[in-house]
Amino acid sequence: MRREAALPATGNPERMVEYQKEQRRSRRFAFRQSAIVRPNRSASHEVNAETENASLYGALLRVAAAIPDASEVEVELRLSRDGTRGVWLRGAGRVVRSEIRPAGDFGIAVAFDQPLSERSHAPAAMAKLVGQ
Repeated sequence: MRREAALPATGNPERMVEYQKEQRRSRRFAFRQSAIVRPNRSASHEVNAETENASLYGALLRVAAAIPDASEVEVELRLSRDGTRGVWLRGAGRVVRSEIRPAGDFGIAVAFDQPLSERSHAPAAMAKLVGQ
């Protein structure tokens, strides 16, 4: 983390501004779409999620249940315009940050091992989300 002195409008030279240099490998896009998270990359356990933002190499997701840092996960994101047709993108990686939110849900940041790739068919997942 880098620190730089900054003079705020009050003229107080004591105030310091902290920031962290951007370290993403690809551009991040803010959007809200349905997603599915499989902790421990398990086909039998799925957690419904919603994206807050995503890039080729990571995503910030809102989930109802905590998933610990360093957990291996598989994520499927659904990109859709009209709510019924869409493209499924899949990524496997690990949780690099998790936080409890004031509303009682959780935010998890996932770093993918490889760039997101299109998944040609996700019928079970699609049926669950369309039925909601």
